[in-house]
Amino acid sequence: MAANNENSLIGYDPLAWMGEGIDEMQESQEQLSGIDTDTGQNEFLDQSDNEQPVETDIPETDQDEADQDGPFIDLDAVLNIQKVKLLHEKLKKSLDANHLIVLDASAVTSIDTSMLQLFVALKQKAAKLDKDIIINSPSDKFIESAALLGLSGILDIEA
Repeated sequence: MAANNENSLIGYDPLAWMGEGIDEMQESQEQLSGIDTDTGQNEFLDQSDNEQPVETDIPETDQDEADQDGPFIDLDAVLNIQKVKLLHEKLKKSLDANHLIVLDASAVTSIDTSMLQLFVALKQKAAKLDKDIIINSPSDKFIESAALLGLSGILDIEA
């Protein structure tokens, strides 16, 4: 049996690379944060008072209108798991602010189970709070997907 020590993996640590460069990373993070580790001072906060704050020209009314969640929500054409979190937050805010939520599902061309699950949970939560959820003009794909999973009755849509 011929021994070749150059290709031997004995004593090789495959995770050794994880410890390399940690000191350099910490130094670069300290430089970016502006905190001097010796004194604990933040050099960005200690800058002279001669600098003027930067003002933005964003009208507050436009921002407020974008943050408001009314009772009428238009659903996207494609409703999949990537959009669940965003829609969940929007529906939650709208449910807190309104007694009735109307979901326009006429544009839906594709919907997956995670979204249907979200709508079922929304309907159940609304029922507990004595609020109403209406799915208005569901598209054929929406109706077909709900019927396939046996959710037409729960979602109050006609198959």
